[in-house]
Amino acid sequence: MSEKKCESIIKPLEHNSVFLCGDLDDLAVESLLKEFGIQSWLYLNPETNEWNPRAQVLEEKSVKSFKVIPIDGSNLNDSLKKELLEYMRTEFKTPAVIQCSTATRAGIPYVLYLAEKFSLSFETAMRVARDMELNVTTRENFVQFLKRSIEKKSSCDSEVIFRQLFEKESSTYTYLLGCAETRECLLIDPVLETVERDLRVVDELGLKLKLCVNTHCHADHITGSGEIKKMRKEVKSVISKRAGAMADVLIDEGDVVQVGTSVKLKCLATPGHTDGCVSFVLGDNTDVFTGDALLIRGCGRTDFQGGSSETLFDGVTGKLFGGLPDTCKVWPAHDYKGRMVSTIGEEKRLNPRLGAGKTKEEFVQIMKDLNLPYPKKIDASLPRNLKCGAEE
Repeated sequence: MSEKKCESIIKPLEHNSVFLCGDLDDLAVESLLKEFGIQSWLYLNPETNEWNPRAQVLEEKSVKSFKVIPIDGSNLNDSLKKELLEYMRTEFKTPAVIQCSTATRAGIPYVLYLAEKFSLSFETAMRVARDMELNVTTRENFVQFLKRSIEKKSSCDSEVIFRQLFEKESSTYTYLLGCAETRECLLIDPVLETVERDLRVVDELGLKLKLCVNTHCHADHITGSGEIKKMRKEVKSVISKRAGAMADVLIDEGDVVQVGTSVKLKCLATPGHTDGCVSFVLGDNTDVFTGDALLIRGCGRTDFQGGSSETLFDGVTGKLFGGLPDTCKVWPAHDYKGRMVSTIGEEKRLNPRLGAGKTKEEFVQIMKDLNLPYPKKIDASLPRNLKCGAEE
């Protein structure tokens, strides 16, 4: 019997852990099974479809499950949502294939899966899907189904309370993360000039501030940690032990900074901008607070405070680009163009310094050619920041 032939559509995601596929001929099915060791296969066309690969797929011993859940324009309802989510929770195992006719409907269960796994709102889930260039975002009926299906969580109902705050003179972002259950919270990179605003937000939300965490010893502004500690005696300061700065808690690679039951930040040492730069990864790799190591379409300078372009490249490409999922949201310490958030996938593709396949040699040359001016506040900021913001 001759093999069936067609123009096979295969979209690999998550470093070849998930494949969204259209109709596949026998050779394409065999290639996926043999080369990637597929464990689960979800088929979204009717069982009777001529391109149904069930028989061929189940001949492969690595496959743990083959499931048929037809999706068409007439069954975009709660029953379908429940069936898809139940499958993604219990039978979806990577490496995995989700298949329809054109790889468009295949995006539906995958977006539902991402939204649930990473607690994404509908808007964030759609932005991630567009960043991944998923065809499902082009079909209005599918988008509306996803909108109805993805339950929005308000800040007060979710496990982690989150606020992004901005200091305009140094274009610094301060982040508030709180536990909804215990009402304990922390601040990442508070700025001296906005201490009163930050504490007002803490109080308005009914939270109790426990920690002030700095991603590194800053040169462009004075940290608010010292002033906050004077005003709230119970608050402790946190910084990397490699920063050479004073703090109540000194952290290093692999340590976890925690408040309450839901705010858990894993420390990743990402030096290169300074010796003591740390990125903080929230929960199950859903968010990363990158300080100056990785900015939106950029990075921190590497020409002072023990900076090293080579070290920064290795840390960002190895630990952030190489160790976090493309869907992980990137929250930088600064942005000078009004941008608020990115993703690991975006920066891998679009960052003109560190992404788009740049080599270490290219990055080093880019940084050499910047010719940046001496930081105008470094002489005032750095000595105080080495003392947790305390006045001389």
